[in-house]
Amino acid sequence: METINRRQLNQNLSHVLDKVIETGEPIQVQGRDGRAVLISPAKDEESEWDRLNRLGLIERSPNKMTDEEFEDFILSMPAHPEIDYDAVMESIGRGPDQWY
Repeated sequence: METINRRQLNQNLSHVLDKVIETGEPIQVQGRDGRAVLISPAKDEESEWDRLNRLGLIERSPNKMTDEEFEDFILSMPAHPEIDYDAVMESIGRGPDQWY
């Protein structure tokens, strides 16, 4: 990871921001007192489905499911602390009041 000082940041702010955006790599800015901050690209907001998939808690079925099949599948899953079931159902356009 690249490290720069505050003076370099002040003199080249636009260049530093462009570099972070283009490369996706964070840049550390070191202050005189030794404290540092990290400038990193903002992550795109991911859906609940994508988050659970990334964590390895669910995966897409090779077969296309209807909304009703997906709902039955979600409701049959054992409770898991990492899964926000309301958010999963909302991702297919169903709120908690439409689960049953």
